Amino acid sequence: MPVYKIDDRQPKQPPWGELPLEVYFLSEWEKPHPDPSQSYESPADRRKRLVRQFLALGFEGRQPYCQKSPPIPTEGQIDEILRPIRPEALRAYADDTGSLSGLWLRLCYTDEEAHKTLWAENEDSEWVNR
Repeated sequence: MPVYKIDDRQPKQPPWGELPLEVYFLSEWEKPHPDPSQSYESPADRRKRLVRQFLALGFEGRQPYCQKSPPIPTEGQIDEILRPIRPEALRAYADDTGSLSGLWLRLCYTDEEAHKTLWAENEDSEWVNR
């Protein structure tokens, strides 16, 4: 999955456990499911639930996880909990969320010519308006 950024620099890869979602996962991973009838939860299901919970916190609710000192995860936590959250190639972009740069997220790959045209127009606009 290629990532194209309308900018001349690529973001740096953050240390594991530094991103707000990762801070949240590490703080919530061992807590039991809020529904007592769900005695077993697969790691994949737990990740889905925690992402939904994190998003449901809203902007204000997620702020404490942006300001907390990041925990230093073990290699086991990185492999079991953090690495499956998102592709490693996208981690740097998750930390580079400034509003001064555009990030193009392509979800449809059916019309390559339309994509190239739209990308070129946006790229031209970005460089002209600087």
